[in-house]
Amino acid sequence: MHDRLLAAWDARDDDHKFQLVCMAHNQGDQNWHRYITPWARRNAIRILAISEHVSNAFWKEFKYVSASVDPVLRSAGYELVLVDAHIPILNLSELPDKSGRKVLSSAVIQGSFDPVRRAYFDIFKDLIRNLHGWFPLRRYIVLTFKSYLDSPASWGYLLLDNGISYIPDTSILDPPFKLYLGGIVTPHVDLNCSEYYDVMAEMDLCIPALGLSDLYYKPVQRLPCVWRTQYSQHDVSERCIPMLMMIGCPQPTQRS
Repeated sequence: MHDRLLAAWDARDDDHKFQLVCMAHNQGDQNWHRYITPWARRNAIRILAISEHVSNAFWKEFKYVSASVDPVLRSAGYELVLVDAHIPILNLSELPDKSGRKVLSSAVIQGSFDPVRRAYFDIFKDLIRNLHGWFPLRRYIVLTFKSYLDSPASWGYLLLDNGISYIPDTSILDPPFKLYLGGIVTPHVDLNCSEYYDVMAEMDLCIPALGLSDLYYKPVQRLPCVWRTQYSQHDVSERCIPMLMMIGCPQPTQRS
C-alpha cells in the first residue's frame, strides 16, 4: 500500500501532487516511522498530533535525528517534516447533571495498561497510602478547613479487621471513591466512541497519570493526587472545585 501510494505521488505532475497527513497519538509508537524518509525527502508529509505535548515530542525526535552524526540519519529529511497539533473539542450534548455532587467520587485514568506511559504503580501506591492515612503533609497546601485525612471514612470506606482490606461504608450518603481505568485494555473493554465519552462524562475528574516516558510533565510533578474530603465550593459553571491543591502545578515543556 505504501509503495503504491508513493508511486501515485511520483506519477503526478507538480500541479497535482498531494501531501500525506499522519494523525499521531503516541510519539513512542515508532513502527511506522520507517515510512517517513521517502515522504520527507519529497517534502510531502505532515504530522498532525492530537495534543501539544505529542507534537513537541515529535519535534524533538526529528530535531535529534536531523542533527545525528550518522550520515544516513542526518540525510533522512526529518528536518523537512512539518509538525502541528490539532486538539479536538467535541460539542457533547446530554451530559449528566453533576451540580448536586458534594464530594469527588469518580476519577478516571485514560490509557492502556502500559506502566511506562501511565504511572499506575505510583497512583495505586498513593491511593493505598492515603486510605491508611499516611499523608505526607509537607508536599501539600491544605486549604480546606475540615478534612479526614487520618481515616478511610473520608474516601467512603471501612477498614476490615485484618487491617488490610476495605469495604464501602454504607452508613454514609455519599458514594465511595472509585478509580476507573478507561483505555484500550481496561475494565471498560471495546467501547465505541459514544460509549467511551459516556463513561468519561460520568467522571468527576480525569487523572493524567503520565509516566516517566512522557516529557510533558516534569518527572517530580507527574503524579496528580486525588483527595476525597470535605471541601468548600467555588461556583464555576456549576462545578465544584476541591480546596486541596498539590504544590507545584505541572507545566508543559516548552520548545527551546
